[in-house]
Amino acid sequence: SLSQGLFWGTGRRPADDVAEEFTRRWESLFGLEEGGARVQLSAADLAEPVARLFAAERPGWATGRLHSPDLQICATDVDAINRGDYQVVLGELHAAWPTLDCDIFTAWHPDIDRLREELTADLGEHRVRLLHPATWPRHTGRGSAGLTGVTDRLLGFAAAPGADPDRLLPATSVTVSDEDGTLVATASDGHRWPLIEMFAGMLNGLAVDAFKLTTPAPHIPRITIDRLVISRETWRTTVAETGLAAITNERERYLATRAWRGRLNLPDQVFVKIGTEVKPCYFDLTSPHYVGVLCTMLRTAGDDVSVVIGEALPTPEQAWVPDHDGNRYFSELRLQITDSVPAGGGR
Repeated sequence: SLSQGLFWGTGRRPADDVAEEFTRRWESLFGLEEGGARVQLSAADLAEPVARLFAAERPGWATGRLHSPDLQICATDVDAINRGDYQVVLGELHAAWPTLDCDIFTAWHPDIDRLREELTADLGEHRVRLLHPATWPRHTGRGSAGLTGVTDRLLGFAAAPGADPDRLLPATSVTVSDEDGTLVATASDGHRWPLIEMFAGMLNGLAVDAFKLTTPAPHIPRITIDRLVISRETWRTTVAETGLAAITNERERYLATRAWRGRLNLPDQVFVKIGTEVKPCYFDLTSPHYVGVLCTMLRTAGDDVSVVIGEALPTPEQAWVPDHDGNRYFSELRLQITDSVPAGGGR
């Protein structure tokens, strides 16, 4: 139980140093300059420095083989995509986390067993999954695992309901031995894992949101590799610095918002993440209604609260998915990248 402090809690953790170094190495490749709005890079030019900066021989643990990027296509219509006239935006990359492995995607799939078998083929049998307490942060029914393998075990590290007795692996029942310099975890039934697999669920929870390519700054340009946007243009400020929170007159707040937009050189369509909110919200800064909502949200947040503004990309003109009535929509593609090299340590 003492080891949990290395992964969770409010204090400084070893993983924080790793995440910061990861970001620093990526940022060193971009050549960011103050005031620039765009950085255009080539995958061919980046291949050698990336291989040098991230020279890992193999993934460290089983789930570290698999990553899930969320992609959006920027195009005017289907014909534009078919002729290659499009750009792709990386929304997020969930490292060490198969986003397809949750009930929201698998509950109505016609062949869940096949999905489960294919995930097991990628990651191996006898994986160790966490048995989460009911009140565990961010663990909800929406994200409940849907593809637990038939040989997978549930690691009980705290009081939690719903354990399958046949799968339960109490943390207190696991012994650790040093075998020729390799730490091996052994269950009471004799099954053995590299010790790191006991911490796989904890590592996954840290890695899932750790793919950050730039450090926070007042302005970060859009960064593109070939036709893939890996970072949207972003601005960071505070509620007080916007100067919008105290204005209640509709005309004055609209004019003040337009002036604020001009000072920061924002696009008209943006996503704004206020520090007191869980998710970013879409705003059209040409709309008095949207401006009113934005100013109200800023006023209720507090002067010192952070405000992060990101460009809306794809733009409304790039909503390329049509319906039968001619309406067009955005779409998000959820993909999965699997490393062809097995995880270190074996089984």
